[in-house]
Amino acid sequence: MKRIIVTPLFVFILILFTSNISAQEFWITDNDQVYVACPETMQDDDGNTYSTIMIGSQCWMAENLNWDVGTSWCYDFNPANCQIYGRLYNINASKIACPAGWHLPTSEEWCQLIGVVDPEVDNCPILFPENEAGGSLKSNSPLWSAPNTGATNSSGFTALPGGMRNSDAHFYSLSNIGYFWSDDDDIYFTEVFWMFHDSSTIDSFTAFEDECFSIRCIKD
Repeated sequence: MKRIIVTPLFVFILILFTSNISAQEFWITDNDQVYVACPETMQDDDGNTYSTIMIGSQCWMAENLNWDVGTSWCYDFNPANCQIYGRLYNINASKIACPAGWHLPTSEEWCQLIGVVDPEVDNCPILFPENEAGGSLKSNSPLWSAPNTGATNSSGFTALPGGMRNSDAHFYSLSNIGYFWSDDDDIYFTEVFWMFHDSSTIDSFTAFEDECFSIRCIKD
């Protein structure tokens, strides 16, 4: 009996012909690896347009989300901050904020991103050793407070320091820290990834439902 060799390309073609997915949504490398295609821009449900960036095999927003989905806020209630840094979302809003075709990244997807920009990181997301991933992800613009240590934005991710809103409805850390939600299928707490103005590292911690942070969506 003849054997059929199943390759990533074969699986891709099978999925393509048994679904409504367009071939334009994917591209295939020389070694038959199937990646999601990355448009130059994407839009949220309010029609706001955002730049995107392909990093490894992932297509990310290259700006913070600014869709008013409810239970989300501009830093210090100032709309000008939303235009620059995006909105700050609580955990419930974070799970519905990304538009169709995009989703809130899981902690595993964040770890995949981090592994691309700094392959030395091997224990994500529990506790990072010293790493340079934050520097590769941070914008090197003056929106970060000095010294913006190690910021090169070599990945094109352009992480911004949007700060946070805590459970007491106070705002903290604009220009100093960028906090980003992940989606760990828990309605009470989940991993948040954060970067700092005075460090080139990225780290994570467990946040709770009534704290509010920035969002970067990733393409399905």
